[in-house]
Amino acid sequence: MKIGGQFTPAKGGQYKTARTGQFNRQIQFWEGYQLMSIYYLARIKEPVRFSISEIPFDFPEMKNGCQSFRWVSPGEINPDDFTFPIDKHVAHLLKEYLIRKS
Repeated sequence: MKIGGQFTPAKGGQYKTARTGQFNRQIQFWEGYQLMSIYYLARIKEPVRFSISEIPFDFPEMKNGCQSFRWVSPGEINPDDFTFPIDKHVAHLLKEYLIRKS
């Protein structure tokens, strides 16, 4: 996984970026524009202030814009659980990186 430099954001904490430039895609609705994907590895220092579930797609109600978050172990990361090619690629890189690091 190509990981960028380590930074210290203003609010504290650390994060790293994954460079995914080789996967830029043209935007479907605007000719000549590309979709750029940026991913971060984050270390949360403060208590989490959002809901975390153990159930995939655990939405309070099914409506546009709902989000659900859950933790999975590195061995459970499955690129096929993602929709877009770039997300599948990054899931694969992330799994390799986390397993190698543990």
